[in-house]
Amino acid sequence: MQGDKDKRIAIIVPHTHWDREWYLSFEEFRFHLVEALDRVISLLGAHPRYRFTLDGQV
Repeated sequence: MQGDKDKRIAIIVPHTHWDREWYLSFEEFRFHLVEALDRVISLLGAHPRYRFTLDGQV
């Protein structure tokens, strides 16, 4: 089948990168991180096949 040769697979990896301090203070960034991770944890609980990668600095 000619059409099958043109099919492409895309893999989307949900992720975030966290900088402790960049253009906001540590406290402001931490607030946003906690807010985002709360949403991620809810998604992971609701969708067992969902994956997420966190790239952060210590």
